[in-house]
Amino acid sequence: MTLFFLLADLLLVAAYLLFVPALRGALRAAPPQRDQLHLLLYKQRRQELAQELAQGGLERGAYDQLCQELDLQWLGESRQEEDKPAGRDTPAAPGRWPVLAALLLLPILAIGLYNHLGRPDLLDAPTAAPPAPDAKAMEENIQTLAQRLEKTPDDLQGWMLLGRSYQVTRQPAKAQTAYEKALTLAPDNLDIKVLYAQALAEGQDNRLQGKPAQIIAEVLKADPEFPQGLWMAGLAAAEQGDAKAALAYWQKLKALYPADSEDAKQISGYMAMLGGQPGAEAPAEAPKAALSVKVKVALAPSLADKAHPDDTVFIFAKAASGPPMPLAIVRKQVKDLPLEVTLDDSMSMAPGMNLSAFPQIVLGARVSKSGQAMPSSGDLQGSGAPTAPAAGQTYSVVIDQAVP
Repeated sequence: MTLFFLLADLLLVAAYLLFVPALRGALRAAPPQRDQLHLLLYKQRRQELAQELAQGGLERGAYDQLCQELDLQWLGESRQEEDKPAGRDTPAAPGRWPVLAALLLLPILAIGLYNHLGRPDLLDAPTAAPPAPDAKAMEENIQTLAQRLEKTPDDLQGWMLLGRSYQVTRQPAKAQTAYEKALTLAPDNLDIKVLYAQALAEGQDNRLQGKPAQIIAEVLKADPEFPQGLWMAGLAAAEQGDAKAALAYWQKLKALYPADSEDAKQISGYMAMLGGQPGAEAPAEAPKAALSVKVKVALAPSLADKAHPDDTVFIFAKAASGPPMPLAIVRKQVKDLPLEVTLDDSMSMAPGMNLSAFPQIVLGARVSKSGQAMPSSGDLQGSGAPTAPAAGQTYSVVIDQAVP
């Protein structure tokens, strides 16, 4: 939390010292259209964040969180300008928009390595997650941006923002097209290549094999220490069951961060899931039989009016004590409730991370308003007590709580 308030103060100071003089000067010289002014401020803030990251003033997690918030804020401001009647555009009071933007850009809480390097669905969110944006308003904003890009096809930042927006709204095919447009403008941009690989993976059930893995290999050939490339290369290796290669990639990634940083600690945690340091020989163990459990899930009657039939339901199992990564997960909808599903070892997301690998597990279910596995305010959830999983046993979970 100390970092949170420090960043809040720094952003407010930056808004006053950097944005206000620049804005006043621009208004005195020649009052631009407000959408041009917003774009100018957006690009300026983007450059400042990149500079702070390069100079070590921001950790990667905070940087990516700020960039995401900045993208959404700029997209919303652009939409408001499109909706204005012609002839009624007047410059805002100097400095007002940047200060408001700074307030909106304050990071709620860093949500960790999986959020800014890929696969956020594998990690539990903080208890006080920000509410999901209004889906209808976001879709309108995206359509406005897409229409604008038809008229300005050379806008690299616009294509990147459109691609990220499509990813947020779970439209991987459209995201792929947007990133392909961006790559025609900047074919050597590694950030775009990584985003493109993520979108391709999302389009094939979050699997990195094939073209996504090829792109990541190209990224690392161009820059062997590119953080997102190392992270995703490790995921791809783990996906193939090559724990040794995954550990080697993540060890190299960990070396890029200060030893006492949160990123380094989280990387160490995920390395531990795969057996520790690269090259370490794990003691031989007798093979365990595949394990499966049945889970009955129901929605408490008191919460029935808070759930829409098409809302997504995640049913999952995770270790009672250990890493937060789900050991198995199934996706359904509220209209399917009540239901019974089977969770088993074949649903493991990484080697050694399955039901039979842990003495006790916790079974849970969550109604996600956004369709994302990351919990957010307004979601509904329920879980059982830690239990020793028994093959063929049936367990019950009642969704009876609202996420604050």
